[in-house]
Amino acid sequence: SVNKCCILRLGRDNPETAYSIGNCPLDSVSCQRDLGVLVSGNLKFHEHVDHICKKAMGVVALILKNISSRNVHTIVDIYKTFARPQLEYACEVWNPVYSVADIEKIEAVQRYFTRKLPNMQEICYQDRLKMVDLDTLEFRRLIRDLLFMYRLTHGLSIINPDEMFELVDVGGRRRHSFYVRPPKFRLTSSKSFFSYRVVNPWNSLSDYVVTSSRISNFKENLYRRKSRLLPFLHYKF
Repeated sequence: SVNKCCILRLGRDNPETAYSIGNCPLDSVSCQRDLGVLVSGNLKFHEHVDHICKKAMGVVALILKNISSRNVHTIVDIYKTFARPQLEYACEVWNPVYSVADIEKIEAVQRYFTRKLPNMQEICYQDRLKMVDLDTLEFRRLIRDLLFMYRLTHGLSIINPDEMFELVDVGGRRRHSFYVRPPKFRLTSSKSFFSYRVVNPWNSLSDYVVTSSRISNFKENLYRRKSRLLPFLHYKF
């Protein structure tokens, strides 16, 4: 259907060629949803972040308004089931690692939710997370990036990792078996792409972690060494 088609132009030097289907010209848009993710012409995801935060905040409001239970852990379980997934869907695509404003905007949803929990109003955000056994959303996105990287390097994805990274021959003791070199980008904004942002956290892992026999073991090993990943986070309490 022509009505479902549009033109999303990428790049500064795009010639802005007009396209049509049959005799029907297609409209140009600055942002378009694709598989649930809002993609803009500059390949930054500010619009998507705004959208998911608004949607998740609406879910949080419904939870706080309609759940009569005063059991904190019950309310948190409902939040993890219905609200948090709104903030994490396909985050491997849009994770805003170099946009502090977007990082804080996403975190603000969870910060608001935990502050509204019973008897939590006077407790700082960091302590609230510990009390209800939650991680920051930024840390969870980093874990998601590393889990996807594990799938790529261990042949658990249909994507060929050679198209995204350069595997480096292990020549020093500090390098693990799946050490990679980031691609070269001309634009600074491109450094937020998955193929660049995941390289340093991934390369910082030990050989014991990256050679985990199963992805469940890999995830468990990541959480056991959580302190080593904290330097890669930007959110400040």
